[in-house]
Amino acid sequence: MSLKAAFLATAAASVFLCLSSCGGGGGDSGSSGAAPIPAPTPTPSSTDSSGSTGAVLPPPPRPLLGSVSDSWSMYRCSPLPQTQTTTIVGGRLFVAEQGPIGVTLLSDGGLSQYSLELQYDIVFKVPRNLLSNPQDKWGGAVPFPSGTPPGTSTQVQLRPPTPDLTHGNPIPPSNYPKGVPIELTLTYTTPVPNSAGLNYHHSSTAGIGKDMADDQWHRGPYSEADTASVSYGTNNTATVTFFAGTHGPHFSVALTNVCGSGLRSPVEVLGARALAFDPVSGQIEVFVGAAGSGVQLDPVTRKFGATFSGVTEPNGNGNTTAPDAQGRTFTLTATTTPGVWTLSSSTGTSITLSDVYGTDTASLIRYGTRGLAFRTVGWPEFVYLVESPALIP
Repeated sequence: MSLKAAFLATAAASVFLCLSSCGGGGGDSGSSGAAPIPAPTPTPSSTDSSGSTGAVLPPPPRPLLGSVSDSWSMYRCSPLPQTQTTTIVGGRLFVAEQGPIGVTLLSDGGLSQYSLELQYDIVFKVPRNLLSNPQDKWGGAVPFPSGTPPGTSTQVQLRPPTPDLTHGNPIPPSNYPKGVPIELTLTYTTPVPNSAGLNYHHSSTAGIGKDMADDQWHRGPYSEADTASVSYGTNNTATVTFFAGTHGPHFSVALTNVCGSGLRSPVEVLGARALAFDPVSGQIEVFVGAAGSGVQLDPVTRKFGATFSGVTEPNGNGNTTAPDAQGRTFTLTATTTPGVWTLSSSTGTSITLSDVYGTDTASLIRYGTRGLAFRTVGWPEFVYLVESPALIP
């Protein structure tokens, strides 16, 4: 059974929803007002239905809480420097202001059976010294059951953590849920030909650093974790399209009271030595395994493609500078703050990247129209994809 599917039953029982009768929706109680359902409780999900435990890396360490700077952060709302690019595959989402998140079903993509889930980091604003196993604590909601007519709207109110999670130090409601990371996931199943079982088709926005079903548990042809397309609009709005440009239907929802981070979700790659860009195929070559071998990474969809071997490796696995065809040179520089790096151009422009962790951050390359990529090794091991018109006009 899919871990996401297993979590659905828990989330359905613990959701707090405010339903409005818009576009054919509405609560089943017959009342015109919104009726609260009990608040979601943190739900560990590191084991499947058989009780076996998945091998899960802990999430990257989150920086100390404080005021949000102009840095380009993965884990917090930040000003989007991508002024010419408002759609990010695997984009991150956060609650923009105190209050509920509005969700409208724009299209069901022809699906009649599916699970649409909204998970959030219920302990995001709890001081780390008050927590144990924060990766196992999140809240969840099911905005729409299967068969909901397109055009239906609802509101999801995120509840602060309960006192047992904060050691008797509750989070003041005035500080919650602004800034809380959220993740939207769509899952549906199809039968496996000539066998007993199902394929779980799974598409989501960027993860929130929890031990939920995500890329590491959904490798394979139907794995689309962190590949939902997020189009950021004005006034804290966004549109999420699941399975955009891939095999699945184009299921989409509109959101209000959400914001982004500006930095695409990094791609987990264990043991990446070096990166190179192949201008013919438009793919990033990630060198892993035997010498001259690796796997191609599509910088648009962030999906892995064909493996390769016998390729001469670039003599630049430690590079923190990268030139381009226009004569510009780009430099990746660590700051005095752990996890914060600066990407600068020889033209004089620069951006700040927050929440970049690893023992070796290097192999900087140029790719595509305005892309820069680098990898981290040690822990965590990621390939970061940065596309910034502010840095590369």
